[in-house]
Amino acid sequence: MKKTIGIYGTTHLALTISASFLKKNFKVILFDKNFISLKKIQKLEMPIYEPNMYNIFSAAIKNKKIKFSFNPKSDLKKIDILYFAEDSTKTKEGVDLNKLKKSIYFVSKNKNEKFIFIISSQIPVGTCEVIKKTLNSKRKNNIDFVYIPEFLRLGNAIELYMNQDYIIIGNDNKKIFNKLTKILEIFSKKMFSMSLSEAEFSKHFANIYVASSVSLVSQFSQLANNMNINLTNVGLALRNDKRIGPKSYILPGLGFTGGNIERDLKVVSKMIRAKLNRIPIMLDAILKVNTHHNLTPINIIYSKFKNLKNKKISFLGVTYKENTNTLRGSLTMMYAKKLIQKGAKVKIYDADLNLNNKIDKIEVCNTVDKCLHNADVLIIVIAKKEYKNLSPKKCKKLMGNKYIIDAANMLSAKKFIKEGFSYSGIGTGYSA
Repeated sequence: MKKTIGIYGTTHLALTISASFLKKNFKVILFDKNFISLKKIQKLEMPIYEPNMYNIFSAAIKNKKIKFSFNPKSDLKKIDILYFAEDSTKTKEGVDLNKLKKSIYFVSKNKNEKFIFIISSQIPVGTCEVIKKTLNSKRKNNIDFVYIPEFLRLGNAIELYMNQDYIIIGNDNKKIFNKLTKILEIFSKKMFSMSLSEAEFSKHFANIYVASSVSLVSQFSQLANNMNINLTNVGLALRNDKRIGPKSYILPGLGFTGGNIERDLKVVSKMIRAKLNRIPIMLDAILKVNTHHNLTPINIIYSKFKNLKNKKISFLGVTYKENTNTLRGSLTMMYAKKLIQKGAKVKIYDADLNLNNKIDKIEVCNTVDKCLHNADVLIIVIAKKEYKNLSPKKCKKLMGNKYIIDAANMLSAKKFIKEGFSYSGIGTGYSA
């Protein structure tokens, strides 16, 4: 029988890690000082949708492979490895460390024995060392702190966790590294050992590297549209360049959202100002480019219509991304609010959205057809398979006017333009 893994948290990160270990036939004890949240998970009331998560937890509960701990002092004695995976709370400054520290101190108070404490929450570099010194100075049995950054994305987090490109283990003790390697090799064969701070730093670096790529493509997208160049064709070819790579963020579209990358940018920018007494020129530029680029669909509408009063604007793709129901970081909601302030009437549709009737003044539709009915403008924000079946014939029949902003670059621009539609993409060379 494989070891029992302890996991602390009841938000997306903790549940993803729990589901992944459960899929690998581990037993899991789930901890959280918030017993109300624990009970909700126990009743299969998931805080956020993630494909397969419900089914994995349902099967684990039925087969008694997961235990929900309402007696942490007793249950913590049963494990010698605990994952701390509470989602970080974003603030204007970056991360709310007080909330995270309270949860970590809660664990420390309830387990006196020596144990391996793996932290995977997003935290500023240097945090683990501070917590380690603070807690171990007051304990008889030291905690072996490890930082393992996660590189997950909503909508396919479990799949990504179970098939990781690599795993970073932040801890200087070789015995701990070897012990964890034997457990975690079920998720990846590539393991890298480094210090706590280096592991924390790697998370910042990875996110900001992605952000810089996205913002670079955003700048090129504007130029591509102006010069009638389809940047998708360019990007697909350049992904074969070994210096760039097949998974690179080089295809055109909207910028990053959701908060995680922005959080790292703010945290590292603050460090550069505080530790180096310098202006983080490049990081500030990444944020500015991204903010400006994400306003592209709105700016297109502003340039197309002088007066938006009573204009009917329909959105397809509302959630943060495909295969998730969260509105955190939803560009559609930001666009809708801005357009309503200008007097427009807004309708939205998304199969992943669990809402009824209206959100404020936004009409929530339960089918694509209802959303498109009599629309003056259709804006596709998130690429979802359901929208690929949209044809010029169907849109012409349902819409009041023939104007489409395809911010997800899903549709065939040539087909729609041929049928008389005004069509605008992002970095595709088509801008009506």
